[in-house]
Amino acid sequence: RRRRHGDGGMMVVDDFRVAEQEISLRIPPMVWSPTGFARTMAEHIADVVRPGDRVLELGLGSGILSILAMKLGAESVTALDINSQAIESALDNWRANGLDPAKADFRQSDLFSAMTEEELGRYDLVFSNPPVLPQVGDVVRAPRSRNDFEVSGRDGRRMLDAVLRDGGRYLAPGGCLLTIATSLQGWEETEALLREHWRDWELRQTLSMELTEECTPEYMEYWRERERQDGRPRYYPGEGHYLHDVWFLSARSA
Repeated sequence: RRRRHGDGGMMVVDDFRVAEQEISLRIPPMVWSPTGFARTMAEHIADVVRPGDRVLELGLGSGILSILAMKLGAESVTALDINSQAIESALDNWRANGLDPAKADFRQSDLFSAMTEEELGRYDLVFSNPPVLPQVGDVVRAPRSRNDFEVSGRDGRRMLDAVLRDGGRYLAPGGCLLTIATSLQGWEETEALLREHWRDWELRQTLSMELTEECTPEYMEYWRERERQDGRPRYYPGEGHYLHDVWFLSARSA
């Protein structure tokens, strides 16, 4: 339920109902509003989070998923994001939803760089809704819009690869990892990392989802070129728009 939508550099104020929880958000223009990815991820988080869990999120954004985890009984939430505005707004949203600021440890971080050795093996649940856009060309520029925070290295895999490669290091025995991968990034690479780093993993859900507005022609041509190179479709037409496959994945530590 949207109370006020600001555009042209204005704040967005939204109410969301996810996993049977009401969450109110104020979202500045440089921070992403929750997408279909996040709304579906919320259902998977609700399915696995347990009362008393210590939770770690990579890619905090508006804070909706971390807020959800706390509302569902988590003991505490540590969350990381490279975007300083995301950190600030997510903490504001945390307070606005009546949650204890002492239970939130939000840090500006490039991937897991803000984590410490003492936190290895500490968390019961690690989750991430990673960006998917590829780096086009060799020039890396400072973010000028929220869409620039969707760019994540070659094939859009930089954050996803870090989650699959390093996320398990922060899980306690029996802990759960949740993340999302897409056909835009290539399934074979994702499956190889799952097999290399996880003995127990599963594909929880597959959806066909529409490409959204940030998938501009330069990205679509990039994916077409990758398809010409390796023969693996990145996206496909469907009822007047383009779709891609989205995979919701979980894995458990030994």
